[in-house]
Amino acid sequence: MAICRFPNTVIHDVKKKELHFHHNLLSVYFLFFFKKECYTLYIPNVCMLVSVVMARNKHPEQTVQKILDVSLKLFGEKGYEKTTIQDIVDALGMSKGAIYHHFKSKDDIIEALGNQSYSSIDGLRAYVSSFSDMNGLEKLRMIFKAQLKDPRKRSLDPVMMDAYSNPKFMVMSLRETLCEAAAFGATLIEEGIKDGSIQAQDPLCASQVYLLLINFWLVTPLEPYDEQHIKNKVTYLRKLMEEMGIPIINDELEQNFLEYLKAVLA
Repeated sequence: MAICRFPNTVIHDVKKKELHFHHNLLSVYFLFFFKKECYTLYIPNVCMLVSVVMARNKHPEQTVQKILDVSLKLFGEKGYEKTTIQDIVDALGMSKGAIYHHFKSKDDIIEALGNQSYSSIDGLRAYVSSFSDMNGLEKLRMIFKAQLKDPRKRSLDPVMMDAYSNPKFMVMSLRETLCEAAAFGATLIEEGIKDGSIQAQDPLCASQVYLLLINFWLVTPLEPYDEQHIKNKVTYLRKLMEEMGIPIINDELEQNFLEYLKAVLA
């Protein structure tokens, strides 16, 4: 809670944007600045409630992205659980009020980072549409290759795994995998079935199964990193997907998986 003092005046509760105070003088207007945030206070001659009006941020989306970028960096360096809101405040040079204006808690920040990860599906749709000469299987391979080589994803995924200790975030990740991501994968499997490159029986079920295996079995913080075990898992996944009629993993993609897993798990 921020407390600002004026003569005969105590102003409380800046975080909630409401101030309670006592003042014995006539009505006065105060305009002051608190860490780059503008507050206009109307102070009457008796005790009453005052609203704090923050100056509008002309580019709120830039502020949000800056908070997310700095938070991601700190989560990667210190771990999600060990990073505090105060750490984020100090790194940004903003007031807590500025951060709380966009995010109510650290959980909201990690949730927004997760949503960014899954919202990239729209970008993948646009990316895939540029490969009109490819069949469904080839498009799936291109998506996996792009994802595995994406530097932001490599930075984000260890943070996401660290946050799995939060049940709320785990449920969100499962929901996004089983719904949005799987639905997108199913459209490409359907395309592959039509052009003959894929022989899966149920596109949505097949998409859900391989995404669950990749996101929560192959890429997992729940067991110690062992290079040979990781190689065995990738080989097993490759054979399993071939049996499912979706032979996505070829030699090149298998190597991409191993490089990615070493980067995020080792």
